[in-house]
Amino acid sequence: MKTLPAMEVRKHFGAVIDEVRIKSETIILERAGKQVALIQPISFLNREESANQGKKRKLDALSHLKGLGASSPRAEDLDAWLVEERSGWDGRL
Repeated sequence: MKTLPAMEVRKHFGAVIDEVRIKSETIILERAGKQVALIQPISFLNREESANQGKKRKLDALSHLKGLGASSPRAEDLDAWLVEERSGWDGRL
């Protein structure tokens, strides 16, 4: 990663774009000594988008799974049901 003053980038914009494209290098632009922007190859964006799509698919799958347990009975309800069922046995075992 390289840092260049914005004025230098302005003067040599074509060369800067070629450097980014050919070397696949990200360039940070500075104005008044502060980082204000960056120029990076479009391939970086494409990789980031595909990674984000993968994350979105995983989150969608997890949110679907999260809702599956919503209709499951709670442990307290199961305990009460079990006590009620056993009370009808009257020592038939």
